[in-house]
Amino acid sequence: MQELERVAAEAEAGGNPARFLIDTHQKDLFHAFELGAKLARRELEVAFNQETSDPVRSLETFEQAVREVQHLIIMFGRVAPKWVEKRIEVAFKTALDQFNAGAPGWTPFG
Repeated sequence: MQELERVAAEAEAGGNPARFLIDTHQKDLFHAFELGAKLARRELEVAFNQETSDPVRSLETFEQAVREVQHLIIMFGRVAPKWVEKRIEVAFKTALDQFNAGAPGWTPFG
């Protein structure tokens, strides 16, 4: 939590509120909501990725959500490692695409 607060303070000092996307599988949703509540109590902007039963649609939604936030938290525990690997792969690809496209004000990894 201290690291998240540090990141948020740096973002606010730069004139932009920190936005966090919490992504998790439905199996671990309870823990994601707990973290979201803790961040919200610290007045940080929190969004949750909307998981669907269609895996292709879920990845498309995830990719779009990653483009719209500065900070990504992938929470997992009871989900298969392959799910986590795919999420990380998509997040890195999306970040790299944004960096290569020269997205205004965008820098990789904080």
